[in-house]
Amino acid sequence: MLRPFARIPGTRNLRADIREAESLVPRSQSPSQGEIAGLDQNCGVGMGGRFYTNRKNGHTIVTTWLGEEVSRDVQVNGNVITFNRNGMTFRGRLRQHEDCFHFKRIR
Repeated sequence: MLRPFARIPGTRNLRADIREAESLVPRSQSPSQGEIAGLDQNCGVGMGGRFYTNRKNGHTIVTTWLGEEVSRDVQVNGNVITFNRNGMTFRGRLRQHEDCFHFKRIR
């Protein structure tokens, strides 16, 4: 049985490895890139999350909390938002006075 933070024989300090890897990615980019990578690689039909809407050149776009673009292929019909990314389709509901929305993958 491993104790919390126990060193695994034959490995370096795991916390040091994580800190080293984190230091290679700028703090302001790593959370957004992780969200987008998770969406692209792990999001199955019925799974979802939360993103944000912004306006760019008069069009609605889907972004991460830090403003990194997720999709420009966005349709808004009433309070229903549908967006596409990498051959996948996602749908969510917009709420008044909020720029965040929860979504699920539908295709």
